[in-house]
Amino acid sequence: WNTLPVRARAVANSKGLDQACVIALSSTAKPAIKVAGTPDLTFGCGVMSESPLDPSTKLSGSGTITMTNGATVASVGVTQVGNNFNVNSIASNVNSPGDPLSTLAMPTPSTSTNCYQGSTLGVGVGPCGDHSNETPSGEAYQPGVYCGGIQISGGNGTFSPGMYILAGGDLKITTTGTLTGSGITFYLTGTTGWNCSKNGKAGGVSMSGQATVNWSAPTTGTYAGILLFEDRADTTVPKSTINGGSNSTIDGAIYMPNTDLNFSGNSSVNGYMMVIADQVTLTGNTTMGILTFPPDFANNFPAFAKWVTIAE
Repeated sequence: WNTLPVRARAVANSKGLDQACVIALSSTAKPAIKVAGTPDLTFGCGVMSESPLDPSTKLSGSGTITMTNGATVASVGVTQVGNNFNVNSIASNVNSPGDPLSTLAMPTPSTSTNCYQGSTLGVGVGPCGDHSNETPSGEAYQPGVYCGGIQISGGNGTFSPGMYILAGGDLKITTTGTLTGSGITFYLTGTTGWNCSKNGKAGGVSMSGQATVNWSAPTTGTYAGILLFEDRADTTVPKSTINGGSNSTIDGAIYMPNTDLNFSGNSSVNGYMMVIADQVTLTGNTTMGILTFPPDFANNFPAFAKWVTIAE
């Protein structure tokens, strides 16, 4: 034949936010991600351990992890799965993605920052008092500097939108009440520069499953999608526990790069969540996805933007 028909076909897909939503950053922990007991976990996004050791991720007990949207439980080292543990997708010896939020700017002290003074906020006043031992009931919290952190051991609480600077103390929740807030970010840091009356380093988070916590991150601006942010310069942060409880919903990224975090919790219906810590222990029942993060989150961190890829 002198001529032949030539045909070509190409198929492109719009890829969504299918990167990892649980990331353990430690390069020395063995393992960096742990799952034990009988949890029931569902992830529409990847689970990633950046430890190169064996095991890098350890799944033991008789729990279940269901990965959807093509996501995988993956490790830079070895993913170890116990005989009675059920998981539908695992991978070992993958490339390390690094810290996807490493460029997130840390808040800096300002003389105009609101300073919490018991029940009121003053602008540019100080030194800020220590309110870590208060047990408020029905408190209406406002954004600003909380020297010594925030402790809620009784009643309910509402949080107005904005940045909550917890300088030199913990976010500790032991109440059996309900805490609500949208458009909020908690920043855990030391007292240096924040005009506090007592010195202290960044604290941790202790959240009891007895409380009903319905919190969501801002949807616009620098901290879009960021609910909890730990000062990455403080490497002595204590271990943290976030137990959202069955009636709680958390929408936003929990970014604690120097913390050993014990976590269980759920996002709201069609919500979004991400957990990034030095080490992560997953317990209880958790449902997590990142497909509905606000657009400004993807604008701030291009790795999470949508892109087009060739499928065929």
